Amino acid sequence: MPDRRPGEREARLEEALRELKEARNENRALRAEMGNLDDRLAALERSIVFRGLRAMGLQGRLLQRKTGQALLRSPLHPLYARLLGGRHAERSYEDWLSRHRREDPLREVATNGALISVLLPTRSPRAEWLRQAVESVAAQTHTKWQLCVCVDGEIGREADAFLRHRGKEDSRVVVVRSGGDGISAALNRALAVAQGEFVAFLDHDDVLEPTALAHAGLRLGGGLLDLVYSDEDYIDEDGTPLQPNFKPGWSPDLLMTCMYMGHLLVARRTSVLAAGGFRPQMDGAQDYDLVLRMVDSGARVGHISRVLYHWRRLGGSTALRQAAKPYALEAGRRALEDAVRRRGWTADVLLGDLPNSYRVETALRAKESVSIIIPTRSSALLARCLEALRDKTRSVEYRLIVAQHRSTEIENERIEVIADSHDAVLVPYEGPFNFSTMNNAAARVASSDLLVFLNDDVEPVSEDWLTRLCGALGREGVGVAGARLHYPQGSIQHVGMVLGMSDGVGHLGRHLLRSSYWPWIEFSREVSAVTGACMAVRRTLFERLGGFDTAFPVNYNDVDFCLRAREAGYRVVLESGAVLIHRESVTRRRGTSAEERLLFHQRWGHLVESGDEYFTPNLRLDIEDLSLAR
Repeated sequence: MPDRRPGEREARLEEALRELKEARNENRALRAEMGNLDDRLAALERSIVFRGLRAMGLQGRLLQRKTGQALLRSPLHPLYARLLGGRHAERSYEDWLSRHRREDPLREVATNGALISVLLPTRSPRAEWLRQAVESVAAQTHTKWQLCVCVDGEIGREADAFLRHRGKEDSRVVVVRSGGDGISAALNRALAVAQGEFVAFLDHDDVLEPTALAHAGLRLGGGLLDLVYSDEDYIDEDGTPLQPNFKPGWSPDLLMTCMYMGHLLVARRTSVLAAGGFRPQMDGAQDYDLVLRMVDSGARVGHISRVLYHWRRLGGSTALRQAAKPYALEAGRRALEDAVRRRGWTADVLLGDLPNSYRVETALRAKESVSIIIPTRSSALLARCLEALRDKTRSVEYRLIVAQHRSTEIENERIEVIADSHDAVLVPYEGPFNFSTMNNAAARVASSDLLVFLNDDVEPVSEDWLTRLCGALGREGVGVAGARLHYPQGSIQHVGMVLGMSDGVGHLGRHLLRSSYWPWIEFSREVSAVTGACMAVRRTLFERLGGFDTAFPVNYNDVDFCLRAREAGYRVVLESGAVLIHRESVTRRRGTSAEERLLFHQRWGHLVESGDEYFTPNLRLDIEDLSLAR
């Protein structure tokens, strides 16, 4: 319908333009206010009082953590725990578990989807614990289950009578026997009578959460996955919850260091059979061996971020003492060697730096060259960094490229002398500090196959750091590799970055020594991003992605690059064996700017909102200390 009054359309257009102009002015004013707030916060952080108080607080917490670690195995640890809240941490987990049980959406829901067969091998069990294991299956809210118990040799009169009675009482309980030939033979015997579309695995002294099979059936029921694993916790001999073991999403690199999936493990039965079932020569690591073979056969893997399995800590159990079964560690190494051979990798399988862990050592490809790129404006830091590289880097030859942020004439001359003495190529840069621009300019000079970006306040600790960091790029599908960085006092600075933490992305475990809730900080694994303070990437990929985005001059440039690499189909990994010291932000202010935060969230906010697949929703995101979430 046409306008009735002359000029009404023009008036409406002018009003819309005026409102748009006002909105732009408000937006500009808001950005200016945010910038002023950033400057005021930065000035506060740079103040002597704030820095002094912060250093004292960090040193105090670090001393407390070191004391706790030193007393962990001593008679004084119970006194330390009472005085400094160790028992409170245990009570906090017990409270957390109770709350999550109440909020479990499947707690009051009876499901009857696909049949799930629970395989339970047993030999010389304690009758009461076996009873609790069996009853935890009977108590499942998922009603379509089958319990396949295989008695492997001796069992005891009381336990035997209980199983016979349970089998007569409920036809879903099937009891078979084997001649004491080991756990793999017992599992295969139980597998032979299993009728379920899926099979779950339960040890005879452990307990399932009532909704365990319901959650597993829900994840597997869509037909998109062949194998799922859940979080678990440890319970004492009386069944009291002690400590959770939260896990990341599917991480092929972490699987090559340990059987991180643990319990609960539920798999498609046809996939288990296609992989060949369990192999007796791998007893002790039979589940690890099976999962490796299933993955190599194309099994699709998923994770359930809920505690669905309770693992009893016993004197001879690896749940309590990881060195309790040395034969299991050796079996795991053989299983991993077998996987390396299947995949055609040129690599050695070694025992890892941590208990019950391994290291797949991948050599650099023949004639691959390495350039180390170091942006700097400080001759003192550069000299220290280059001397540490010279003294602590073995087995890999490298070319040095220094991106020089020019400042005073004297400082420029000093940097030139230092670079020349270390045979480093100098790439000068003038203008405001821009990490992305400086590194991109230096990368254009490089002709090496591999690029390693290194801050001038970083120094190697392990002599094989460069071998291990660059070796990670030789693993299939890896596009970016980062290192494990510590503060000079020994606490963690970087072991991977988490989306959704702090200002959109954070350093998990910063200032900790280790974490009982998240032990994976010490393992090589997939992560969403690694810090540009020590990052390795193939030059061809760096050029293909256009290098670092110069719109991020100080922060988020490394995260943005990692996310673009992942978007292109590459994996980002943390190589925990590459250990360096990082004197973080010695030459520039800490914190992030409002402009960079806004741009990061505009570009990657959808990933931040969806949650980090390599972290857990069970730990807090507002701070980096890996404490329990609500």
